[in-house]
Amino acid sequence: MTRARGFARASVALVSLVLTASASAQDVPLRSVDAMEQTFARWVKQHKVRRATLAIARGDRLVLAKGYGGLTGGSRVLLASLSKAVTATCTTTLIEQGTLRFDTPLAEFVDRWATRYRKPADARLGTVTIAQLLTHRAGFSRVSGDPVTGSNLVDQLGRRAVTQVTMYDLVPGMLRHTLTDEPGSTYTYTNAPHLLLALVIEAVTGQSYETYCAEAVLRPHGIAGAKFHAKWAVLGAFGGWNLSGPEYLAFYRAFLPTGTFLNADTRRWLVEGTGKELSVGGPVFYSLLFVRPVAGGHNFFHMGTWGYRQSPSGPSGGINDSMGTMAASLASGASWFAYFEPRPSDEARDALDHAFASFATIQR
Repeated sequence: MTRARGFARASVALVSLVLTASASAQDVPLRSVDAMEQTFARWVKQHKVRRATLAIARGDRLVLAKGYGGLTGGSRVLLASLSKAVTATCTTTLIEQGTLRFDTPLAEFVDRWATRYRKPADARLGTVTIAQLLTHRAGFSRVSGDPVTGSNLVDQLGRRAVTQVTMYDLVPGMLRHTLTDEPGSTYTYTNAPHLLLALVIEAVTGQSYETYCAEAVLRPHGIAGAKFHAKWAVLGAFGGWNLSGPEYLAFYRAFLPTGTFLNADTRRWLVEGTGKELSVGGPVFYSLLFVRPVAGGHNFFHMGTWGYRQSPSGPSGGINDSMGTMAASLASGASWFAYFEPRPSDEARDALDHAFASFATIQR
């Protein structure tokens, strides 16, 4: 039996309640880091999580890094969809250099993709802009499963072992998809936009996506030797990065109110929600990652999940993987990262969100 359970369906219903919390200390009671860790430890035990990590930071200061079930606080783990923020931020470095624009159309790259992979089945893909990829408004849908991690990935892993398949093997299958919506018209969360962004990054820089983003985004945040996950490198730009909780929070400093990695123009674009909403009239929008306006600024966040099963008779000799991640960077300056395997139910994950909701400010 083969089954892929894709990255978190990022609908309004799955938006973390922790991120509704106000950044105002007078509205949210101050809680200790110890209390937050105890909350997480109880949740891990209650939901039979075998292995987990938790990292908490206050501004530029890491205040907790802890592992459970054999992991340490510094263990590198599969980020799943938290990888998308790395890809998006990597793309902004090229926009800030002037080699890309938010309104650059994919038509500038389609011909070279046709030579290496295939011609896109839908000519409208050439009209899709970088901004539309960054905000999940390219026109892809999940009607027939995710264009990348649905039957596309299952087919690849049905023929070769997981460690032998790369994200590039998923490109032809993605390009066979017909866009369901007009580019720019509708928010639909899929993995396709970030795979396309990886191809754009490589076309512009002449380097591999992994090498360029590790040097341009992760190394400046003190993260050395960053690579894709050894087993799930195939998830690449949309889910394959392998980092520890403290490392990811170091990267998340880019989104702090005091962050200097993003220039003023990029930061203005990041927090402008018009045309990026998840739903009509909804406060949350997607702009490099999820953004919720709050009193005093903006909260930034993302979740990720990954699960895949394959029988022992498959090319990989059997796969039964299940995990989840969550991270938040709040206007208050607090941030956290959690990893857990196996991934409990959506209800259990949402219960953790509710429990974390009171920790909008962190003191120790």
